[in-house]
Amino acid sequence: MSSIISTPRNKISVIHNKNLVLSICMYEFLLLYPLSFHRNVFHGAYMIASKDGLAALQKGLVPALWYQFVMNGTRLGTYNLLEKKGWTRNKDGRVNHFGSAIAGCCCGTLGAIVGSPFYLVCFHSSIMIAVFL
Repeated sequence: MSSIISTPRNKISVIHNKNLVLSICMYEFLLLYPLSFHRNVFHGAYMIASKDGLAALQKGLVPALWYQFVMNGTRLGTYNLLEKKGWTRNKDGRVNHFGSAIAGCCCGTLGAIVGSPFYLVCFHSSIMIAVFL
């Protein structure tokens, strides 16, 4: 099966491998918005507002906040539960470094898994490229 992708210069490309769609979209994005260096935060905000409008400064902010809330809430809440269960302490009450590292890895992984759909929404709301499959 082949896919048809519209490019920014009104050319139509036929792609036979759907794994290339993301790399082509990122390439087209870099063609439309070349990498530019800003002197500081205010200069960057001015350039974004002048090119894309004031609404572009806030694009993706709400999904990014939800992503941070869900990921960090899951991670810290799960670690607190594991700490109460005794995974991070020895029998004599001292900190078990290996158990703390394992608990931190498990909680971080769980937070990343739970937060990944919010990250996807955040990514898609901040970068909008029209791809027709």
